[in-house]
Amino acid sequence: MTRLIKWPVSSVARKQIVACTGLLILGFVLTHLAGNMLIFLGPDTFNAYAAKLASLRPLLSFFEFGLIILALIHIITTLSLVLENRKARGTAYSISKAVAPSLIGAKWMPITGPIILIFVLFHLWDFTFAEHGVRNLVHNRDLGLYGVVYNAFGDPLHAAIYILALSALAVHLTHAIQSALQTFGLNSNKSFPYLKKISVLVGIVVALAYIIIPVSVLCNFIKP
Repeated sequence: MTRLIKWPVSSVARKQIVACTGLLILGFVLTHLAGNMLIFLGPDTFNAYAAKLASLRPLLSFFEFGLIILALIHIITTLSLVLENRKARGTAYSISKAVAPSLIGAKWMPITGPIILIFVLFHLWDFTFAEHGVRNLVHNRDLGLYGVVYNAFGDPLHAAIYILALSALAVHLTHAIQSALQTFGLNSNKSFPYLKKISVLVGIVVALAYIIIPVSVLCNFIKP
């Protein structure tokens, strides 16, 4: 009974919470990416998609609030584990030394995490909450959200910030996905090399898929 009561705050439980919330957030990242890729189909399709999302409120607001809660739980729980591990000094994480070689993604997690958080806040303000005004206009045509995105990524500095943040996401995912799968017990000597490759592949592909949008605008592959 004592063990059952302590389970919700145990390190194992918190690692599982971090893994579950991380995978759910990854699901949103992939869904958001699918919507973003519609920009390659032109202003009408992209703006119709944006209008459809807007028509789903207040249901959409409910999901946005849920996503914020997920992110807060993920961040706070991760911080609690980091502080606990530092206090323990040398206590192993959820996998054994035999299957947990030092990885670039793991080393950079304390840096990539805050970068992603800051970027998300910037991204929300830039594309969601800020008054768009003339930012909709491209060649004196009001192109709605498509115009906002096109004008934003047409600015090299703006595009560079986006690319830098998505590069941080790639590094973050290369360790996060692998760590989440290991938390659920997929951490044998036989499976670990495959988990590592899958995690790296997903991180790189997702980041490149996002990055291709500002690069396409800068290279004039996407036109109004």
